[in-house]
Amino acid sequence: MEVSVAPRPTSRAATTKLRIGSTQTFASFDLSLKNEGDAPVSTFRIHAIVPRDVFFDSNSLFTVPDYEPLANPALRVVTLQLPPLPAGQTIRLHVEIGPPSGHAPFKIPFTVDAIELQAVGRLGSLAVIPPKS
Repeated sequence: MEVSVAPRPTSRAATTKLRIGSTQTFASFDLSLKNEGDAPVSTFRIHAIVPRDVFFDSNSLFTVPDYEPLANPALRVVTLQLPPLPAGQTIRLHVEIGPPSGHAPFKIPFTVDAIELQAVGRLGSLAVIPPKS
């Protein structure tokens, strides 16, 4: 599987610059996830590790609660559960990210898990560069 922002895969260091809002900075964009395998994937989950103070929302079916805290209390995992994805097909997710004003640049790593995968797979990461305050 491959996740991309616009036409570029996140594995190629995609960077999103966030526009300035009144009290926060926001980015609104689509993530595309393509099953590049030769078999369908059953219901699967995408995980994004984001700073705890950063707003992260998606139009996916639903967000799964984070039951186990990470070793670093400044981070949290956002888990999106998605429907089956046939081989060669792409699903698009609309995502909004909103770090507080003046937030330092950060990366959001993405991973995937499904019954068909023997281990959690790394999809890449997205570098987020908020504007300087």
